[in-house]
Amino acid sequence: MGNLLARFSFGLLTLARRLQLPATIENPAGSRLWQLPPATQAQRWQEYSIDFCQWGKPWKKSTRFLGVNLDLVPIGRRCAGRSTCCRTKRPHQSLTGTDPKTGHFWTAVAEPYPKGLAQALAGAFAHSHGRSTAQRLWLVLHPPTLP
Repeated sequence: MGNLLARFSFGLLTLARRLQLPATIENPAGSRLWQLPPATQAQRWQEYSIDFCQWGKPWKKSTRFLGVNLDLVPIGRRCAGRSTCCRTKRPHQSLTGTDPKTGHFWTAVAEPYPKGLAQALAGAFAHSHGRSTAQRLWLVLHPPTLP
């Protein structure tokens, strides 16, 4: 099921690329998704890895984005530290176990994007939208032939 969903997701990304629409796929940097043939073939597209600690979180949580028709340069923040954050000089919080205050698993607590990252992604999509409106109108009038 995972392979089927991955192929479908990369198919949508390919379609967005052909239609000149902004789109992105995101997954943990160490995910097996990035080893699948559709991902390895798509890596010539715009790819950025980020670490959540560089966006204000106490955990590193390396995450990878692959995008088309979208400027992802502003999100590409990496931590040079392994166990210690290069930004705060504090140890990275481990995402094992549960939060003693809420009882939620740390992995679930760490799921949402940091606010600054969400804003940067929204800005990238908004900028792309404004830049390609004329291109999309042209594509509606002259759609490409898809296999």
